[in-house]
Amino acid sequence: MKEAVDRIQVGGVKLPKLKGRTTIILRDKNGKEQKRIVSENMVTNAVAKIWQNNFANTLDVRDKRLLPIKNMFGGVMCFKQTINESAGNIFPPDQGTNPLIAHAGDYASTTSVNPKLGTLDAVNSGEITNGYRWQWFFNLSQGVGRINCCCLTSAAGGNVGLTPIANETAGVVFPSVIVPSIKTIPTGINSGYDTVDSMIFNPIKFDRVNNRATSVFVDGSTFTEIISEMRLTKFGLNTAPMRHSEDEVTVSGVVKNRYAWREISRKSVSMSVTFGDAHVVVTDGTDYWVFERYTSGGSTYIRGDKITHSGNDLVVSTMPNFGNSSFGMVPYKVTIIADVKRKTSRYGFIPVRTEGDHKWAYFPTDDQTSFYKVDLNNLQDITLCPTHIPSGYLINSIQPAYWAGKILCGYNYMINNDEVYAIAIPEGAGTTGNTYYYNILAFDDTPSLLIPSKYSATNDATHLGYLTTGIHAPYLATINNLESEVEKTLSQTMSIIYELVEVQ
Repeated sequence: MKEAVDRIQVGGVKLPKLKGRTTIILRDKNGKEQKRIVSENMVTNAVAKIWQNNFANTLDVRDKRLLPIKNMFGGVMCFKQTINESAGNIFPPDQGTNPLIAHAGDYASTTSVNPKLGTLDAVNSGEITNGYRWQWFFNLSQGVGRINCCCLTSAAGGNVGLTPIANETAGVVFPSVIVPSIKTIPTGINSGYDTVDSMIFNPIKFDRVNNRATSVFVDGSTFTEIISEMRLTKFGLNTAPMRHSEDEVTVSGVVKNRYAWREISRKSVSMSVTFGDAHVVVTDGTDYWVFERYTSGGSTYIRGDKITHSGNDLVVSTMPNFGNSSFGMVPYKVTIIADVKRKTSRYGFIPVRTEGDHKWAYFPTDDQTSFYKVDLNNLQDITLCPTHIPSGYLINSIQPAYWAGKILCGYNYMINNDEVYAIAIPEGAGTTGNTYYYNILAFDDTPSLLIPSKYSATNDATHLGYLTTGIHAPYLATINNLESEVEKTLSQTMSIIYELVEVQ
């Protein structure tokens, strides 16, 4: 048996080590067994990292979507090639590197048009001694291809896969239940994230090692960067969060505690032009780019400034114009112009991926059907991404996107190997009225998400901001490189049996 992951520490409780076993069975059309492979698998650190991200402060573990065994390990993904067996290898490969051949979660319908999606055999799945067994079935037309690696993922990740075909399965994000005791109070309550101070609660990047959140704001020709201490990850799993006297504020005569933010520094710099409200701030985690659509002489293009750090100062340089009228600068259609100023996130509305000397930014097309891939180091290097979006389907960025390795997961789309796919709307995402949107930040080293802003514009003591956390679905909970390749054909069915048990 391959070595199990180190024990997972959750508060004062130490969870057991886990180990697994995979059985793949191929049968002919008549049900006669033709091939059986039994292979042992390793457990990665993915689920351990999720639980180490202080979920007990923001998570109702009674939520049935988050039962650790059934749902955090409740899906399967099968790849054409092997994957490096490392406990820290927790994100799936993109399709250009290692294609996904088959996947399944807790989806039980047999009517799917997705040729990669199998179904859960609920009758033969369930608890076993010291663990859990899942069994998935793939009919003659499903999961066809060569398989060399089989990995557990979340149940939602198994449903959706990495190249969605049908918009029929559960969404790829399931936020945790919001705990009201963790609150923040935006200073611009009645104006909707359109002031410098209120942008503190809408960070564009987050340094989890040093517990620093960075927020930026553009007001005409002034760019402001605010760095704050963000104490979410300092909370003990079973202890109260840290409190500071400056966090006590009074709203409508009631003393409230805002545990999350304390400003550390604030810097401003003048830019080369005056930007209107329909701008967007893009970052690779270090530098910033401010862009907006601009019309002059009958032509429409994108213009902007780049902001870098030089010691303790911010430095501005003007970027060359690029693009055309088909670039969608505002990621989705809005009726309230103040909403535009919220559209900033490293993993968000204009997501960025660094690859070698390239910094690829993904700008949506104006017709909301695809994305332009633009190198921020060479703004003339522009590629229109191939799209698998159905006719009449519009890409929506009501919720920022986030990276699962090299795979981009958005509100109702996914970008894998620079190809755009439609997916189901994430569970729990959206708005209450027209007053707030989720703003998700993802962490590079864990499947956890941070949702720092849930916010109503109603100016009273009961409508405050919240902190909450979530989990993205497509991660590698286990990695199992098969001892011999499995090749499923159109004349065969396939069953995958995965057993996960505790190690005493």
